[in-house]
Parts: sequence; C-alpha cells; structure tokens
Amino acid sequence: MATKEKPYQRPVCHCGHELLLFEEYVNEICKVITERGKVGHTLKRGFYINEPRRTLRCLKCRNYYDVKFDDIGRILRGRKHSARRVHTWTGAAR
Repeated sequence: MATKEKPYQRPVCHCGHELLLFEEYVNEICKVITERGKVGHTLKRGFYINEPRRTLRCLKCRNYYDVKFDDIGRILRGRKHSARRVHTWTGAAR
C-alpha cells in the first residue's frame, strides 16, 4: 500500500498574500582599471549557475522569506526577513 502524501499548500506571507519564488544568479565581469582610476574595458565575462540564491517574496508587503523544501522537494516558507536584505556574498545592502 502506497503512503498518502499530505496535500500541498503554496507558501503564504504573514499578511495572507501568496509568495513568489525569486532566483538570483551570479554574473561575474572582469574589467580593467584605467591609469586614472576609472572602470575600463571588459576582459572576461563569467556566468555561474551552480546553485542560485533563492528567496520567497511578497509583492504586497515586501517581506522576504528563506526557501525550504520538504522531504519530496516541494517549496515551503522558511524564516522571515525584513524587506531590506544583505547580500550573503558581498555584505552589500539591497
């Protein structure tokens, strides 16, 4: 006898609005610095798609949530963040 799956409910924000999944990919461009200290021409471009940074976002109240997955790979809402996030790889504010 097969085990019965729990019914899936799409992730919802604290305000009640449905969340959307955003995937952020890293795009790297190598540029020359000119003798005057300005940005010069492009030497190399790289696009890395190994594992995107994923967040769930509410377009109504602008809340952010971590993405979690259940044991069969369905998307679940994780920990809540404020609307102003910090890039994990640069520390720059968004």
